[in-house]
Amino acid sequence: LAAVQTDDSHEAFKQFLNYTNDEHADNIERYLQSLSVGVRPRESVVRDLLEVLQSGELENEKIINSLVQTISSMTHKLAKLNKNELTKTVEDFLTESFKKCTDRTDENDCKVMYIRGLLNLQSPSSLSALVDLALYQPYQISVMAMKALSRFSATHLQGLKKDFKKIFYQSSKRVDSSARTIALDILLDLNPSES
Repeated sequence: LAAVQTDDSHEAFKQFLNYTNDEHADNIERYLQSLSVGVRPRESVVRDLLEVLQSGELENEKIINSLVQTISSMTHKLAKLNKNELTKTVEDFLTESFKKCTDRTDENDCKVMYIRGLLNLQSPSSLSALVDLALYQPYQISVMAMKALSRFSATHLQGLKKDFKKIFYQSSKRVDSSARTIALDILLDLNPSES
């Protein structure tokens, strides 16, 4: 059903599997993973998945995580095919959800999940937020933000050289070695001068 990627196949999936039923969790995850790697994403399917995620009815963290990653990945592919306002909608959802993680006991894991969503989305308008996370957040979040930044093309990262230098040289605060290594990789990809 996921490989077909039509509105009808998505409706058929919804008739047989319920997002809130833990017995269906494995099959739902398989469906979502298959959707995320498909080459013909449908905007209507992404909107439906986003609606499920925003409903607040889900408790299974694995399904929530799979939905976040699938929606982000499919939206990125849609944006490559044709520009649409869905990218902004998904980006806004991810950043707002990230902010709400502070109310949770698993705050860092929650934040990492939404940063992974931003990594899959690869929206250039999220660059400054990701740089701020890399510069000012604790280790786990900083490293994940750097991983997300490293997925962008060099053309998008050119204007952020000084931020990557701050991270690499630790000029504003001590930074984890993983984040520093990623910053150095990015700086080298930006074709520095010999000096």
